[in-house]
Amino acid sequence: MSHALESGANIASVRRFLRSRTLPSLIALALAACDSHGSSGSPIGPLPAAAPKPKKPKASAEPLPPSPEPAPAGDASGRSPGKGKPKPPKPLATNEKDDAPVENSRYLLDGLNDVGPAAPASAFAHGVVLITRGDELAISRLVAPPSKSKKPAAGAFEELTRGPQDFWPVARGPALTATHAYWISKGRVVRRALAGGDLEVLTNDARDGTRVAVTSSPDVVAYITQPVGKQDSLARVRLPDGRQLDLTPEGAAASSVSLTRAGPDVIASYIDGRSGMTPVHARKLRMATGALDPDVVVWVSGATQGMTEIASVGTDDGSWLILPVERDSVHFGLATLALEKEPKMDPPLRWRTYENGLDRSPSAAALLCGAPTAIYVRPADASPTAHQELMLSELTLEETAHSEQLATARGFADVSLYPVAEGAVLAYVADRRTWARLIRCK
Repeated sequence: MSHALESGANIASVRRFLRSRTLPSLIALALAACDSHGSSGSPIGPLPAAAPKPKKPKASAEPLPPSPEPAPAGDASGRSPGKGKPKPPKPLATNEKDDAPVENSRYLLDGLNDVGPAAPASAFAHGVVLITRGDELAISRLVAPPSKSKKPAAGAFEELTRGPQDFWPVARGPALTATHAYWISKGRVVRRALAGGDLEVLTNDARDGTRVAVTSSPDVVAYITQPVGKQDSLARVRLPDGRQLDLTPEGAAASSVSLTRAGPDVIASYIDGRSGMTPVHARKLRMATGALDPDVVVWVSGATQGMTEIASVGTDDGSWLILPVERDSVHFGLATLALEKEPKMDPPLRWRTYENGLDRSPSAAALLCGAPTAIYVRPADASPTAHQELMLSELTLEETAHSEQLATARGFADVSLYPVAEGAVLAYVADRRTWARLIRCK
């Protein structure tokens, strides 16, 4: 569960790394240990039914104050610890910052809605789709179409009547197209039509705990396979006609995969998560023939771990890949890679460096108001107990990124962004609830 550090890192770097472990990770582990079903390998179990309903995370207009630095612990006599006690991490220096606030926002943020318990959830064009423990769809629909007002509006979503016992509170959200939801269940890639219908099983070789990737018209599905014998997990793609192709070349492995359209074809990207370094792969799928172009290692990042995921968004000029990862032994952030239409090695790379690292560091990408855009979670400050903030940022090649805050919470489990006309639907899981709001273009 830990980010591995380079073997040459000094003791101070190791100490700072250890301090980057965050409260949400500990909460997730504790919840897993308290799973009332006690099932091995299952997602985290239900929350206590009697737990009080938490307050909404504060929106960007009301940011949480920075977390106080922990006071140094002393012994019974009140004496401070010895000189060997590690100090709290320092905030980023001015010359280390590559992200600045947005001065004039392009967006209207409509009202924040509490739609239901924490669950595997993702935004879609008409609301939010949640997956139940029984592999059913629970849909929180938009009450009305997006407002045409030039000021923020309510943007109300239906609140679900199902309780926490109906959902796994920490699990990957489904991948959605205009017609179907896709996800992993019991080692299978499954789907259901959003309009209703039976559960369809597409494959029986998927790795539990990973996320499906999909691109539509027609639907192409990618997923991570279960290890078999000495063979590590692979990235595999399922074509609309049912054929399956291995994206991972011989001798490699995969831990997360993403898909995006590139004209008539598809760009598949995936990572082979390693404790020392993580290759980032990309290759084109020719839809006319169902053939794969050669695999290209476009970049090699630092260490990753099991929860690290890659995401992507396509444009007319190519595609963007985003990856929350260690920048070096003492820095962590969102790496963004600008790929051309034909993936090549060493594409332009930009960073959004965080104040500290995160084990669970959700991110997603989509076209918003005509521009490739990322949403990502980062610590609000450098303290180990910092709250987290959800940020929105257009993807560009400018040396300094510009981001704006969408929400704050004690911890985020998942985020998603689904483009619609003149905006997008945002959904995220935070503080044991599932939340949604509309983002509209000004």
